Amino acid sequence: MKTRIFYIAAVFLFTHLCTAQILFTENFNNYALGEVSTDATGAIPGKGGWYVRKAYPNNPAPCEIVAEAGRGNVLSIGGNINNFTQGNTSRVIQKNINTLWNGRTQGNNILKLEYDVYTVSTSVSTDKMGGYVGLSTATSNKYTVSNVIDNIVAGKPSAVNAKLQTGYYTPSGTQYIYLGVNNTPEYNNFPYNTWISVQLFVDYEYEAGNVIGGKIYVYIPALNILKGASFTHNEIIEILHLHGGGTGNLPVAVKYDNIKLTALNTLPNYLGVENFSAENFNLYPNPASSVVNITNTENMQIQQITVYDVAGKQLSTQKYNNETEIQLNVEHLASGTYMLHLQTNQGTAVKKLVKK
Repeated sequence: MKTRIFYIAAVFLFTHLCTAQILFTENFNNYALGEVSTDATGAIPGKGGWYVRKAYPNNPAPCEIVAEAGRGNVLSIGGNINNFTQGNTSRVIQKNINTLWNGRTQGNNILKLEYDVYTVSTSVSTDKMGGYVGLSTATSNKYTVSNVIDNIVAGKPSAVNAKLQTGYYTPSGTQYIYLGVNNTPEYNNFPYNTWISVQLFVDYEYEAGNVIGGKIYVYIPALNILKGASFTHNEIIEILHLHGGGTGNLPVAVKYDNIKLTALNTLPNYLGVENFSAENFNLYPNPASSVVNITNTENMQIQQITVYDVAGKQLSTQKYNNETEIQLNVEHLASGTYMLHLQTNQGTAVKKLVKK
């Protein structure tokens, strides 16, 4: 059984063995089923120290712990509001994240947030739903980063203003990294009713002990998304919040599981740049049944190929000796969609493969 942990412990992450500290984990398995808190105003903590603030105190949409087959318990947030915007979503909040961050080992200045999310689709034409996860100050809407399933009209990619995005605060106002909008592959192929894994990184830059800016990255293997941006502000993260909701009387709009905050010393090797080299690679045949040929137009040398499923689970890793053309055997893979992470001498490219 998974457990909820508040501690800082040294572990090794990623293939390059960078030192990391787990600051916070949550998977909701230690709590009784039912509402997270009896108080919907965010004033009194509920299970596990989580606060619940619903869009309106009398909003009957549930924020509750539910059982999920194959996972144990998860957090489920329903929808029952007319105006589905960030400010009107229901949210479940964990406070004092700054205390955990300030207790990290000196030099571990990269904050990694990872979580699993499940967004429900509906056939009702007027319903829309989604959710996002934010790290922000406690007293103002200054998000260091907020992500990702935001303003989605469930299952209807033609909807106006529907988008996938990561927001981040700047002194001039919130900016966005658009991950997918109407009629883009990332949006049109969004995997509703499926658990997907999300990773967010905040790489802080310090000067004389104070934050002066940094970079953020969002990584979603299931959507072939690896993007980043720079920010300049000195805001300190204080709270973690999980949002969700939607129009219509929906018992479940979004679900969350496996929340983890980690302090890192270095970024994993697949970050640091956007997916700059993916367009230079060609996979054929694709879909493939047994072998896929991997070539590239710039003679980039491949050192390693890692295969992930659409939920972000690593399935296999194979090393190569700086080869520019590879025949990858995929006969052992079940039919479905996979992400190939091609580690090269110039960075990591992510390509989508369909196995027949």
